[in-house]
Amino acid sequence: MSVSDSWWLKLKRAQKHLVDIQKELRQYSDSKPYEVVRLEPTKKQPLRWRYVLSITEPPNPMLPIMVGDFVHNLRAALDHFVANYVPANRSRNAYFPMLQRDIWERDSVGHLLRTNRDARRSYKSATKGLPDLALAAVEAVQPYHLHVAGFGQTPLGILSRLENADKHRDLIPISVDVRLSLLLLIRNEIVIHETLPEGKFVQEGTVVAAFTAAPDLQESEVHVQVSGPLHISIKLPALGGGKGVDRFEITKIMLDALKHERFVLRLLEATVAPDAPKSIASFFDRRDRLSGRSLVVSTSQ
Repeated sequence: MSVSDSWWLKLKRAQKHLVDIQKELRQYSDSKPYEVVRLEPTKKQPLRWRYVLSITEPPNPMLPIMVGDFVHNLRAALDHFVANYVPANRSRNAYFPMLQRDIWERDSVGHLLRTNRDARRSYKSATKGLPDLALAAVEAVQPYHLHVAGFGQTPLGILSRLENADKHRDLIPISVDVRLSLLLLIRNEIVIHETLPEGKFVQEGTVVAAFTAAPDLQESEVHVQVSGPLHISIKLPALGGGKGVDRFEITKIMLDALKHERFVLRLLEATVAPDAPKSIASFFDRRDRLSGRSLVVSTSQ
């Protein structure tokens, strides 16, 4: 691998971070860091017993740092490619832009929107000097295309949001939920025995069991057993400045991002090959099983 292939070295480093993150997540999940605790009864309902999920141990505080390192290396891989294929006097200002909105949008009479003028200027400055086919490929994979089409978020779009989160916050926020199985016994009789369906998770502080107790019920006569896999996710503010939060399961989004970036880098390399048109056609012949939807990531609220 030559120095000019530095984008693959960056990708390889991101993959190493992912291996370390997966190891950390397995160790944390195996520790089963949660329990169910009883809330103090209220004065209005002294016989109403309620139990909530409590996370007893947060993830390793280094986990958000590791995620940030993964994101940085993926982002840098794309920047390295662009910087390598612009004129040498442009390389310091070159980078791979990531657009969450269409900066080429036009008004009702066909004029480019003035509100996007600065964004267009930055985009052109970042990519000035790229070969035409590479420039077309950069535009073709921009996140806003699928988002505008209503398909959700691409891994590239989420990568951009993670990078912004890592730059503008102290740490990338991590959320720990549980796909809970609950067994509640009162005086050795099963009252609740249920498991949440696939894709449903309980957050810390959620009431998982509640009942009206007999006046003479003792704490020792109630047994609450919980188990279930963890759902460890990254929390990002919803697109568009809304109050909502998007959650992305860490391992899945990282694997998706790694896979998608390989796709993008190989496409970019095909555009700068000596026989670029033939290389691009061959590239898509090999990738014809992929569709736009296969590159989309769903969110769980």
